Amino acid sequence: MTVNKTVFLKDKVWYLSVVNIKGEYCAFWSCHNRVGMNDNVASKAFERQHYNEVIKLTKEKLQNKFVANNQIAQLQN
Repeated sequence: MTVNKTVFLKDKVWYLSVVNIKGEYCAFWSCHNRVGMNDNVASKAFERQHYNEVIKLTKEKLQNKFVANNQIAQLQN
């Protein structure tokens, strides 16, 4: 997984990662407060937190998709 875009806006840094989940592209943004940090430090400082958030959201999306598919299969039976 990679950070596709880093955006600096006032005292915030935003990260964007685009992830392909079973053929569906999903965009995940995270925002972090960077008060007192310059752009170079801030661009790396929160990457681990961003990755953890994206991994968590990807797992939730996969779990929800699995639950939804099972519910549809049960309705069809």
